[in-house]
Amino acid sequence: MAPSFLTRPSDVQVSVGDTVDLSCAATGHPDPTITWTLNDRAIRFSSRVTIVGGGLHIISVNEDDNGEYRCRAENDEGIITASARVVVQGNHNDTFMTSAPIALQV
Repeated sequence: MAPSFLTRPSDVQVSVGDTVDLSCAATGHPDPTITWTLNDRAIRFSSRVTIVGGGLHIISVNEDDNGEYRCRAENDEGIITASARVVVQGNHNDTFMTSAPIALQV
């Protein structure tokens, strides 16, 4: 039986340093293998980026994590894909105003 999705990833907006969980689960026979890409490139897994139950878990998000994530479920009967966009907003080096603006007359 060809793969079919039980859950698909959804678009998400996060801040630098946050944790992201993108869900992806599929059924089929034989059981489908789930793989992930970021912007059409293989993801490098590490202690920060892991697969948990088919879903993608990213801790301490940084600006390099911006982009389109694609979940691919594949078995001998077929291939299906689903994608989601992760938008990382801001960073810890943002500049903040420490005093009120001053009105000047010219």
